[in-house]
Amino acid sequence: SLVGGGCSPSQSYFSPGISTTPGAYGSLSDRGANNQQGSPNVLNAPSAMGTPATQGNVGSGVGSGSSAGTGSGASSGGGFGNISLTSGSSPGSSFAAMAPGTYIDNAIIANMFRYRFDAAYNNPLPDRAEFFYGQCGCFGGNAPGPLQPERSVDYQEFTPYLERAISPGLSLFAEAPVRFINPDINDNTGGMGDLNFGFKGSLYHTDSQFLTAQLRVYAPTGDADRGLGTGHASLEPGVLYLGRVNDRLVTQGEFRVWIPLSDSQVAGRGNFAGTILRAGLGGGYDLLNLDTHSQRRRLTGTFETVAWYITDGLAFGGIDNPVVLDADNDTIVNLKTGLRYSAGRQSIASSYGFAVTGDRWYSDIMRLEYRYAY
Repeated sequence: SLVGGGCSPSQSYFSPGISTTPGAYGSLSDRGANNQQGSPNVLNAPSAMGTPATQGNVGSGVGSGSSAGTGSGASSGGGFGNISLTSGSSPGSSFAAMAPGTYIDNAIIANMFRYRFDAAYNNPLPDRAEFFYGQCGCFGGNAPGPLQPERSVDYQEFTPYLERAISPGLSLFAEAPVRFINPDINDNTGGMGDLNFGFKGSLYHTDSQFLTAQLRVYAPTGDADRGLGTGHASLEPGVLYLGRVNDRLVTQGEFRVWIPLSDSQVAGRGNFAGTILRAGLGGGYDLLNLDTHSQRRRLTGTFETVAWYITDGLAFGGIDNPVVLDADNDTIVNLKTGLRYSAGRQSIASSYGFAVTGDRWYSDIMRLEYRYAY
């Protein structure tokens, strides 16, 4: 049996109830077949961040939960997916699709594909600190943004994201947005946005908590003079957190620093782009438990607060106020709420966000998201 093979029963906050915890890190398996009570402790699978104790697969063991060190079977129950022991997986990979938030970055290192759609409305200063798009081209010189001063910009983005764990505590990711903008003054347009990529590295993790470092690099692949990108590269280091408080409540947090590598200037005023601090706090509460014997299913309410603080930089007041504005000390706070339905490897979510400050990147945003943990 699994217990006889060196696995011990344990209590996991992420998979409540009695579970069998393999002593090596695990990868996801859709279905399990043994009849043990509770669910496998997926998040405790990496007993250490170093070399796993075993590198075989849990044997088929249908009905008995036996382990032979080979084969493709998995332990089951109502957990966040089931485990087959294979080398190269990451801590919590089978829980990746279950992290509740849609705006705060996921602290769990995972093999995951994600696809998002955003629709946001009423950005009154789209070149503010060159965060959304580049300095208005009306300045001439090396100003990379659209030619005409703006009044307001709406936009939509379709964004695929792929993350791959290359070791138990390290993953690489890339994100490739396609943006469509609807300005009041400039022409509607669409195309490839700014590609971003980077890595996540585990700083600390337990059965119920993850603390992760992340570095995201933005490449200026979007056509800046059409408002599809910023026209410069950026670096964004950050720290991410996820923890389970109890069987129903998960909390998430983040702190990130967006650092533009831009030379857009205004004579006598300095660099148009500015460093931006970002902090987020939120989580999810399971409203419905729809578990079956072979798969955990949950309907989760999500709630998130995200704030940005601009340390320096400029903005152009637009067609109705054609002056250069200081963006330093601008503070933007958004509230987000939504629902996520999760079933095994997959989840779907919808959310709505709005600005609660006068400064804003948008007044309202709608987000749809699909995730698949592989």
